Amino acid sequence: MISKIILDRDKIDNYKKYPFNMPVVKDFEKLILNSPVTFFVGENGVGKSTFIEAIAVNLGLPKEGGTENFMYETNDTTSDLKDYLKIKIDNKPRTKFFLRTESFYNILLKLKDLLKKTTFLVCLGRTVEIYMNAHIKRLF
Repeated sequence: MISKIILDRDKIDNYKKYPFNMPVVKDFEKLILNSPVTFFVGENGVGKSTFIEAIAVNLGLPKEGGTENFMYETNDTTSDLKDYLKIKIDNKPRTKFFLRTESFYNILLKLKDLLKKTTFLVCLGRTVEIYMNAHIKRLF
């Protein structure tokens, strides 16, 4: 479990450039987490997703969502914020997963592609197709 996140402010040379000019980052120093579940709530554009993505990438997870063993990439939109965070972990988990609602569809596409190439996962094929169809309907 993550217990503390610290922004290494001494390394930042320009608070006027992205992502350091975003409200969530500009005034951030440290966050102490006492609970296994934390919610980030705020207006659109304040940097919630940028902050959470930086935490995930700092921990070795793919920026577009997934696990340490399930890496893929469509577009590189990751900020440099990951390089300025110090993260303390107590009770390191055996596995980690970064779930992004905006990239969940990409995970399903990658899984569907793997299903075409791997006989081991064929039994999951129909399930993935059902999830993808449901997700597409919600998008449009």
